[in-house]
Amino acid sequence: MVQVAVIGSGNLGIKIIKAILRRPQHTLKVLSRRPRPDIEAEGAEVAIIDFENPSTIVNALTGIHTLISVVFDYDPANFERTQIILIDAAKEAGVTRFAPSEWCWSEEFNNYSDWYTPKRAIMKHVRESGLEYTAFRPGHYLNRLAFGSPHPEVLKLVFGGSQPFEIEPSFSAAHRGEVLEVPGTGNVKFNLTLISDIGELVAESLDKKWAPESGMGVVTTYNELIQIWEKASGRKITPKYVPLEELEQRLKDAGPNPHWSVFLSLEFKVGLAKGYFYMPPTLNELTGYKPTTVEEFVARWWSPVETKA
Repeated sequence: MVQVAVIGSGNLGIKIIKAILRRPQHTLKVLSRRPRPDIEAEGAEVAIIDFENPSTIVNALTGIHTLISVVFDYDPANFERTQIILIDAAKEAGVTRFAPSEWCWSEEFNNYSDWYTPKRAIMKHVRESGLEYTAFRPGHYLNRLAFGSPHPEVLKLVFGGSQPFEIEPSFSAAHRGEVLEVPGTGNVKFNLTLISDIGELVAESLDKKWAPESGMGVVTTYNELIQIWEKASGRKITPKYVPLEELEQRLKDAGPNPHWSVFLSLEFKVGLAKGYFYMPPTLNELTGYKPTTVEEFVARWWSPVETKA
């Protein structure tokens, strides 16, 4: 049994919370900045904390073995500040293990990306804290491959009712009959993990010994994705391979202050071409959990929509 605390109850956080609650051998406390009767109704204890008063975090973490952070802030300075407060509070409270708010790609991408600069300082602080830790790295969310799907229920079932934004890798252009830009050669490996599978993998890992790096999910390439999509949809894709040098030039040409979505999309394309989104899926092996395959997911959301006569 593990006494575990989770902070962050958005789309990913709630999947982790519910996955842990399905394993009653563990006890769960959710740290929140506001009351969450919906989470309490699921069976978790909720502790109200305040980052302006770190003693509330220390008190909430007393007796906790493992702390999992699933919070993010689009204000880089505030994201770094709150995560460091959390790490220091965990150490003061006697927490043994900590999972920082990573939940994406490799550390190489964090070191490359200007958008994720705070994660560099956060990981440095984690390593210096003396806490046991792991960085959960699912790569891209497999859910995003459903963006633009012709199935009307996709918004509710895949994206939880929230309108997502398009980001690589994406097949919506191919669905519209447009040329599909492929970063680099299309042969570079990267990871994809369904958000609900992240929750299951994390919950399964709680009674295991964590390694500092926890890659997960399925490993594929852009060229493999094209073949899978063509088979599922019954349609052909016209790919346009964009060399890494051209992608890097586009990023420079975007200027010093592009909209964050444009900037991030360009960085993602460069990251895919450089191989920054690949991590050995060691968490699959550690837990024995088999994540959803790309073939299963794409077949569900890109097969032709049956029309009623």
